[in-house]
This record gives sequence, structure tokens and C-alpha cells, in this order.
Amino acid sequence: MKQRYVNNTLKHLITLIGILLFAMFLVSCKDKTPEINNTQLLTEIYSDLLVYQERLEQLTIDVEPELSTSTNQLLSTVTYEYATYTRQQLLERYLESTNDLVDDVYLEQLLTTKDFVGQVREFIADDLDQEIGAVFYPDPENLNMTYRFLLSSDGYIVIEAIYGINHTFLKIGMNDDQLEYYEIHYNYQGVFDPLDDSQLVYNYFTFVEDVEAVQVNSLGDNFSLNYTSMIDHTHIQMSKGANEFGGEFEYEEGSVGYFVSMFDSESLIRTNLDIVNNQIESESYEIFTEHGLLYAYYDHPMYGDDIKLITNFIEATGWDHLIVAENNGGNPGELDGIYDANNNALYSGGLRLNYHPNYAYAAIDQYIPRGTLTDSDLNLSNYGINLNHSKATTAYLNSIKVTDFNNIKQSLIYDNLNFFTPDLETELYDYLDIDIRASIEGTNDPVEIDGPTGDGVEEFEAFMTSFYDAYNNNPELIQTETGTFSILDSRTDLIETKTSSLSLNINQSAMYFNISEFTGDYGSYTIMMFGDRFFEFNKVAGRVDYRSISDDTSPAFFTNLLSQNTSVENPMKGIISVNKAGDNTYQVVMTKSALGLLGDYLLDDYSFYGFADAEYIATYTFDADQTHFTYEIDITGLMDYSYYFNPKATTYHGQGEVKLDTVEIVEPIRPNDTLYFPSDKADILYATPFEFTTRYLLHEGNNYGFIQLEAGNYRVQGIVGYDVDIRIEDENGNIISDGNGLFTVNDFGNYYIVINSIVKQSVDLMVFSYTPPNLNEGVFPSISGTYSQTYVEGEVYYINIPATDQNRLLYISLDKVASILTEEDMFSIQADPYEVNSDHLCIIDFMMGNSGCYFKIQNNTEVTLQIDTSMIGVVAFDYEFLEINSVEMSEIDVLDLNDIPTVILCDILNQSQLNFTITEEREYNIEFEYFLFGNVLIHIGLYDEFGVLIEDDAYYFNGTLEVGNYYILFDIFESSEETVIIHTIIN
Repeated sequence: MKQRYVNNTLKHLITLIGILLFAMFLVSCKDKTPEINNTQLLTEIYSDLLVYQERLEQLTIDVEPELSTSTNQLLSTVTYEYATYTRQQLLERYLESTNDLVDDVYLEQLLTTKDFVGQVREFIADDLDQEIGAVFYPDPENLNMTYRFLLSSDGYIVIEAIYGINHTFLKIGMNDDQLEYYEIHYNYQGVFDPLDDSQLVYNYFTFVEDVEAVQVNSLGDNFSLNYTSMIDHTHIQMSKGANEFGGEFEYEEGSVGYFVSMFDSESLIRTNLDIVNNQIESESYEIFTEHGLLYAYYDHPMYGDDIKLITNFIEATGWDHLIVAENNGGNPGELDGIYDANNNALYSGGLRLNYHPNYAYAAIDQYIPRGTLTDSDLNLSNYGINLNHSKATTAYLNSIKVTDFNNIKQSLIYDNLNFFTPDLETELYDYLDIDIRASIEGTNDPVEIDGPTGDGVEEFEAFMTSFYDAYNNNPELIQTETGTFSILDSRTDLIETKTSSLSLNINQSAMYFNISEFTGDYGSYTIMMFGDRFFEFNKVAGRVDYRSISDDTSPAFFTNLLSQNTSVENPMKGIISVNKAGDNTYQVVMTKSALGLLGDYLLDDYSFYGFADAEYIATYTFDADQTHFTYEIDITGLMDYSYYFNPKATTYHGQGEVKLDTVEIVEPIRPNDTLYFPSDKADILYATPFEFTTRYLLHEGNNYGFIQLEAGNYRVQGIVGYDVDIRIEDENGNIISDGNGLFTVNDFGNYYIVINSIVKQSVDLMVFSYTPPNLNEGVFPSISGTYSQTYVEGEVYYINIPATDQNRLLYISLDKVASILTEEDMFSIQADPYEVNSDHLCIIDFMMGNSGCYFKIQNNTEVTLQIDTSMIGVVAFDYEFLEINSVEMSEIDVLDLNDIPTVILCDILNQSQLNFTITEEREYNIEFEYFLFGNVLIHIGLYDEFGVLIEDDAYYFNGTLEVGNYYILFDIFESSEETVIIHTIIN
């Protein structure tokens, strides 16, 4: 979403400083729109509307005939009259394609807006003497149609078009020669009041040229968000509704469903999820190359117990040509299929085929029993051809699959818009542009100001002029302020206060800007120059996020940053009245426009409402030489919406001091601060320490660090809460690390750490020298037994576990090791890669006494166990391979309560029943010991032999059991990445 110069955490403190009004930003090089009044005419904005219309025409010049090809079009089936297409023919056309894979549905909205702006210009062309702010009737014979034109505080044109109950409001303007607009369409009788219980149904759209497009729909009980980034070419679509997925797949009445679609332009993956009651009910993954769709995986109830796989086989080898038929009603002919060079059919049946001047696509459909997908299905080797692509593997597909809906919730919050909040209706309404909301609520009537009134106007203006003159001679300014928001219940009783203490420092000569808050967690926002660019630094509680904002380092650019949305050449802007209150003291009544840019950030704090109608009264006291003054300000009439359904009346009282004094340049980052890795390699300012473990913060997506390394062998390791991809690149972007983080540097030089994270999180990172040990390798047989090894001091030992076609669990018992362990000894086993239990390590030393641990061995995967020990001589331990058999494990009979079999649940067996008999009535304790692989949600129920539930979610049961038969039912949610081992103890 749109980036702002000030983050939301600091909006509040910026607000308080903004109360100083125009004294904060002191030099303006940019003409600004004057105060809205009824003396301006439409002729003054007509030429701007023409510019906006022309820009919209440029943006949509190639749109109207045909919008970009969508995924559905890519998958369409075209048949031909027994035509033959060779692999070489299709491959050449396929490799020529550079399809735009980003959903550009927003272009349709641009067309609508272009037509609307053109229609508005036609309506007002003959009535340009109409006043801005006045109601305008474009059709004298239809008084139900009204137009009104306003100018926002940032100089954008606001158009209000009402036809009966049909409303269209458009706010449009240019920012740095980029078109930006906000538009809403809705039907409503009269003026909408967010405080009542009525519901607003609307379509809302925002567009920032070359940056982003956002579409929000609030349609009763159904909501949607469509977001497209023109910067990184990503696309997100989300919708929410009751019984979202009805049809033949009915869910419980009243269930809430979400649809989430995400396209990642870096990985070239589109993920689609249907979610009901917080569970993923269906999922699909479309994996692309730069030339088009590679394959699509669909897991949906409509396919029953199967998944559907659509694979583009053009890149595969081993086939020579394909044949397709025409005039068969869209069905395959007898000869349809894929053939080798000898015209032998490798595959017979229907094909998906597109062959166009700029695109080629050929695919087959497979229906595969859920949970049985193999690499042979993905690479098509089961048809005698080979799609040799790194993404066409089950390991890759499993690595991109989403298993936890909560991860989606955390990674899809944009510009503080949380689509998964319980009160989504309010969340979306608060997201609307502030001027659009004012139009909806009828609070944006222009204020007609003929000029400030009162007996202190001339003296007050003279003091301000002297203050500005003194600043221009030495442009450094310091401001401090303390303020209190008072939260009132029923508008009278004080229930809560919120206080803040903050400071502002501006050194215009050094091009330095800093605003800091000292209440609670320390926070600051700084703009300053590093190298050949301006950077912004957001700091909260020692956590610093930074990015470059411009490569224009001229004083004019910095001045423009300070003077945005203010007009200091008119220091009386927004002043309604000034009255003397004593010697050099004045009471000032003003409008919200006097708050300038920082007031706009106050309005962007969506928990507050009512700024248009609030009352602003300030008292100023000037010193004798006009280089110092103090002030107090009171704002009444605000509403705090952080209380959701019961908003509270809010007042503000602030007092501060402004002086022209020397500003100290303070580095925004200190030694103990925790830094975000920047999202752009070009923004790296600081080298990454690698001699010791250092904590960094990660953005969602790619994060970049910089290191200098001597020639040698290294390893990079990171500890995080969620999986990340960590790699090392050289200066040319070549990846030099392997899957275990090992890499070799041949020459001293600069290298980059690249970390891709699916969520915002922290990482404990270390890059360290790594000397490959002398390898002593043994091999586990594929059966259970005892492994014995003679250990020599200073050497590292490995055990190789050959791959099989079975998913297995390896249990290693360390009882024999523990029995000979001394206080000085240690013994540990770890897997590389870490396909192990939650501790990633099986370790015994004098302080720890694990009796054993499990390792998860995936099918067709070779695993190496590394043994580290200080012990010398012969050491032996027992091991056992456990195969997961869904038939044997689905129902287990306990023959002896002292020897209860282990229960293993996973993707092929997500439910198991443990049957046992009680022969003596007494009090029993039932406990469970777990070994978890992945994020497993377990449900356990205790039942009698008649199926009567005795205890639900019985992670621990204590109570009397009568003589009879009982069973325990174990459930986990199905996922290929989840496995749980459960030991049951009945005492």
C-alpha cells in the first residue's frame, strides 16, 4: 500500500507537534492551494481536469480492445482438425512469450474514471463561472442531479456527483507528476452517519500511478479487497462472506468463509485458498516460469478424494509431437495425445492447447488420490517424458504450501488494513480517504473566511513575521511539547487519559529533521542524508526500520519535504480570530487547516473522528526578541473510535515551547539498536557483523544484508520463528551457498545475505568460518538394531540413512549411552537437514538426560546424522525404524495397560482409536507424551464403549472409571507436513 513519510506508531506524537501550526515548517518553495472559499470559480480547476483526463487516456490507451490475458484464458482448451504440433515448434513459441502474470483488473476501473472525468468536464464547460463549494445543477430540468466541487487541503480536486440516491465522490490530483485519485460509488438516501446503526454499501478505489491500485468492496455481509503493486508486480485478492463457498459444498449455516489469492512475482507463484471457520478447505497453487504456467495443483472438495494436477509439458524432454482433433464438440479425438519420434503414443486423451502468435501452452490433466502425489506425477516420468525443472518436485510443492491460516492473517496486513479483524465493516470504512469520508458524512463544507477578526490580529502577525525573519538568518528550530488526550464516557465522565512527551528538531542547513517521543517506548522519526540519497529512519523501542526516499539531495528537495501541505508565506492561514490576552499573549481560534501537514497525519489516525467539526483554541506568548514563544492549545469535539461500537468523546490539551537554537545532529542508529534488514539491496547502510550472533528484524519478502569476507569456508545460520530462505550471493547476484548454508569464498570481497521471510519477524543470524571435518561415515541398515562405533578424539562421525520409498520415523534410544556417561562427557545426534523433532537435536550431557528421540525420514530422501561426542572408545546405542501403516494404526487394541502401543498420526493417517479395557473400578490417571513435527493441532477425546464422550480435549484425565471397555480418539488436521507421536500412560 501507499508508503507515508511517517509511520503509524509516530502519527500520534507528530500530531502533537503539529499543533504548533505554521511555526514548524518555515520556508516554502511550492505554491499551495489557498483556503477554500466561495470566491473561487470552476474556471480555476477546469484546466486541471483536462490534465487528469489526458493522463487517464494515456494510461488506458491500449486497454479498451482487450485486457491482459488471465490465468483462466491461459488454461482454455482449443482444438484443431487432427493437427500435429512438434515439440520444437511449441517450445520456440513458448520461449518467446513474456506474459504479464499480474492481474491488472484495475485497468477497467481506470476506464470508468476516465469516462467520469470527461463527463464532468462536458457538464461544466459552459458554466465555469460557478463557484467552488456551491451546489451545481448540470441539468436544469433534473434537480435530482447535483454536482459540487471542492479543493482538499493538499490541493486535490474533490468532485461530488449525486443523482437521487446514487453517489459518486472522486478526489483526484497530481503528486510529483504522478496521477493519484480516490473514488467511491454507493447508494444511500441522505447523509451517512457512522455513529448510527445503518450500513453503507459501496465500491471504493484508489490509484497511484506507477505505484499501486486498491479496490475495496463493502457489500452487506460480503467484503473484498483487491491490491496490485506496480512496483514489485504482486497481486493480492481477498474476500469474506457468510457461507462464502455454498453451492454443492455446503458448510454449517452461519460459517464465515474467506477466499485469499496471492501472486508473488519473485517466486512466480499464485496461491489460492478457500478458508471456512479458520480451516483451509481447499487450496490451489499455480507455478509459473517467466514464459507462462508450468503446472497447477488443485485440492478442492469438488474432486472428491483426488487432487487435480495440470502440467504444461512443452519444456519436458522425451516426446516429439502432439496431435489434436477438431469438429468433435471440444472433446478429444481418437488420435489425441502425445507421441515420441516413432509415433508411439506416450499419452492418449484430451490436451489443453493454446497456440497463438505470442504464446504457446500444452498441458495434460491428472487426477491423483490425495496424499499419494509423487515426483513422477509432477515431472511426467510416468508417461515416459521428463519435465526436468527444479519446481516440478514434491519437495518444492510442499515447501510452498500453506498449512497455517494464522500465517496468512499476519502476512496480509497492508497500510494497517487488517482484513481479518472481527469488525471488518468498520475497518474498511476507516480505510477510506479522509476527504472522501468527509464528503460521505457531509462535513466538508468549505469555510468562508474573509480574514481573521479580533483586536490582536496585527500584533500577532507582526510577531510571526519577526520569528520567520530570525529563522531565515539561522534556520535551526527546536520544539518540545507535552500533551494529554482525555477520554470521556457519555461526553462528561473522565475514564482514561493518554499522555505524550516529545520534541522536534530541524536543521535546514544540514538538511536534518527529527521528531522523537519520550513517553513509554522511545520512538523517533528522522530524515537525513547518507551518501547520495535521503533516508528515513523509524525507531520504536530500539527497533529501527530505514529506507531511502530520494536520490535528490538538493536543499530544494529537503525544503519541499518540510513545506508539504503548508503555506508559510501566509502565516494567518486557518486563523479565524486573534484577541489580546495580555502583554505579548494572544488567544487564537482556528480551523483544522491551520494544523498543516502534521494535522493531516493526525487525521490519518483512524481511531479518531470529528476533526472537521472540532474546536481549536490556542494561547500564544511571545518573548521580547521574537526568537522564542510558548503556547497552549485545546481541541474539543473529537471522538475516539478505538472503542469500536462505543466511541468515546475526546479532548486534547497540549503545551509547548518553540525556540531558535542550535540543533545537534543525532545519529538515528545506536550500537545497541536492533535493525531491520532493508527490503532493497541499494538501501544497505551498515555491514552485517558475522563474528558473533546478531539479531535483526525482517520485513515480509526479501531482506538484504552486506558482509565482507576473506577467502575461506563459511556457514550462515539463522534462528527464526517461521521458516525463511537464507542464501549468500556475490556482487553479481550469483548464489554461492548450498541448502545447508555452507559456502566457499575464493577471494576477499563484498557479499550479500538475502533472507526471504513470509512474515515480519526477527532472526538471530551468524556467519562463521567453517572447516569441514574429517568424515567418518557409517551406514544404518534399513532394519532396527544396535549401532556401535569406536570414537577417536577430535573427529566428527556421520551415519548415512539410505533413501527408501516409505515415510518413516527413526527412534534412537540413548539409554546405553546414558548408562556410561560421566559428568565431563557429552553426546549428541543431529540431522542435516534438520528433519527432526521440535528441538532439532538429540543430546545427552551431565545436565540433560534424554532417553531418546525421533527423527522424521521423508520418503525418497537420504539423511545424514551427525554425532558429536567427547567420549572416546566404543559407544553403542539402539535404533528402530517405524513405518506408518494407516491400516494397522487406525485402530489399536491395548492388551496390557503397562505396555500401550505408540500412536503415530500424519498426512496418511489423521485419526486413530486406542481401545482398552478397565477390569478394576478405581481412580485412574491418563497422561500423554508428545513428539511433534510441524505445527500440529491435536484433539483427544475419551469415550466409553457405547460412544458416550467422557472427557473432551483430554490432554490429562483424572477420575474414576468403572469396569468396562473404553477408547481414546486422537485427531489432527490433515497436512503432509504434520506428524505427531503420542505415548499414552494409564496409571
